[in-house]
Amino acid sequence: MYTALKILLLILEVSLSIGFIYFVMKKFRESKSENKKFVIISATVILSTIVSVVTYTNLFSDKIYGAKADENSNNTPNTVNLDSNYKMVKILDCLNPDIIIVKYEDNKEEKVKLIAANFPNGMNKNSPFFRNSMSYTKSKLSNKSAWLETDTKEYDQNKNLLGYIWLQKPGDISEKEVKKKLFNAQMILDGFAQAYNYSPNMKYSHFFDSFQKESREKGNGLWNTNNVLKEEEKK
Repeated sequence: MYTALKILLLILEVSLSIGFIYFVMKKFRESKSENKKFVIISATVILSTIVSVVTYTNLFSDKIYGAKADENSNNTPNTVNLDSNYKMVKILDCLNPDIIIVKYEDNKEEKVKLIAANFPNGMNKNSPFFRNSMSYTKSKLSNKSAWLETDTKEYDQNKNLLGYIWLQKPGDISEKEVKKKLFNAQMILDGFAQAYNYSPNMKYSHFFDSFQKESREKGNGLWNTNNVLKEEEKK
């Protein structure tokens, strides 16, 4: 519509200009010599008015339709491939710090193992750290809505769906966005899970490896000096 309006304005401007030039030339030939100067001055004023009106109309249409274009651009979500691999879910329960139960919008329920955010196997479920980890996951996820994203391989050997849990829709795949919105990443950063490269599901592995290094340097969670993992590394 905007392009059509611009074309119509251009046609109008050309038509008015041609018609006006024809009119002026005709009047100029018909007028007496003493009136020719008046005709020229009048023609200049009228032509200037036509140009001014058309120019103003062009600017006005640019302002209106440009603003609408900006508005439409701002209303279009800048998301990362929010296609069939992203589904809205509600978190029902946490079975382990890295295994949750989700419910889809069609009320189907499924167990989800968090990709790459791996809680250490064999950790005593009665240990303070295990309880703290469960509390961490529940406080972040229980009874909350989130976006579930899958990767290349959908299920593990235990028939758990492998997924990433986004607390908010991602705007782009940047380190800042992943840190802020991806729960798998937050578990690793806060030291409640180890980064585990689960091939072929490697979409965010370069972030997770970097986050684990950061977590270890800060001594978060699993990497605290009193942690069992550190003691095992010394053996």
